[in-house]
Amino acid sequence: MSELTENEMKLLRAILTNEAHDAPLGEERIGSSVWCESINEAKEPTGIKDGKILSAIVSLLSQKKLVVTDGETIELTKAGYDAAMKG
Repeated sequence: MSELTENEMKLLRAILTNEAHDAPLGEERIGSSVWCESINEAKEPTGIKDGKILSAIVSLLSQKKLVVTDGETIELTKAGYDAAMKG
C-alpha cells in the first residue's frame, strides 16, 4: 500500500472515532458503517469543510481498499482499520 496523505489519515481516523458507531472502539468497528454526512461527528474530525475534497479523499481510500462506501454510508476495511490505528 502506498503512503497515505495527511487528509487520508484524518478521514480514516474520523471514521474510526465517529460517534455514530454502534460498535465499541476496537476491531468491532471493521465493517461497522456510519453515515457519510456525519463523518466529522467524531472525536477526531477531519477539519475538512469542502464536500468535494472529502468526496475525492473517500474515492482514493476506496480505490486503496481502505474503506467501503455506497455513497450514503462508509466503513473501514481491515486494512483501513489497521492504517487508522497507526495514525
